[in-house]
Amino acid sequence: MSVVRTIQRRLMGLAALALLQPALAAGPALAAGPALAGEGVRLDDLGAVSVHAADLSAFPLWRDALAAFESWLPEAMACLEARCGDLSLVETVWLNHVRGLTLLPPDAQARRVVGFLRDLLQEQPDPPASSRSGPWPAMPDILAGSDRGGLALALARYYSLRAAGLDPKALRLVMARDTLTLETTHVVLVETAAHRIAMTRYGMEDLDRGGRLSFVPLYAVNHAGRWVYFPKPALADDPASSGSD
Repeated sequence: MSVVRTIQRRLMGLAALALLQPALAAGPALAAGPALAGEGVRLDDLGAVSVHAADLSAFPLWRDALAAFESWLPEAMACLEARCGDLSLVETVWLNHVRGLTLLPPDAQARRVVGFLRDLLQEQPDPPASSRSGPWPAMPDILAGSDRGGLALALARYYSLRAAGLDPKALRLVMARDTLTLETTHVVLVETAAHRIAMTRYGMEDLDRGGRLSFVPLYAVNHAGRWVYFPKPALADDPASSGSD
């Protein structure tokens, strides 16, 4: 019996190592995420494993950026209504635009946001990861032009959809690998009962219409402490991940 138990323990150890290995290989941000055991692992979209965390302590930069946005937005909207004069011209333009999107369906909101921000913001290359320090850019800073990199653009899209009234449960910020440049990229994922849309640096990709994705997802976060880990990214040429035409 002791031999059987030893073999069972070794098999369990190998299984645990197999689960942890992709997270460790993906970098320190993944390794810092919550453990898989006991967290209610479930199959998620794009062939992912979704793990619920009690908070976003594994992602302090995201948590701080989200808290700053959720504090700033109602104050900015109130200032817009009261014409208090404290808003910059570009902030006023952005607030008026997102306020006009509230009655549109999610796919139309996403399409309008992509086009509007492309005109409003001129995207710049992200600095190397080693040179980025400090907090993630806040929406006023992005609008002011102090940061127009890929991360800032993804955050601006996320913030714009939140400000337009899209249910935060339908939104995720995805850290991914660009399949064309092999660089780290940031994608906003919109998931509702009727739509699955990826907002990438190249525009919009409808995940339910086939076609090759321009990114391989690594992990993602949302507003409520959801930590999503992608051990086997689903690509468009995978029959299990193909959507309907």
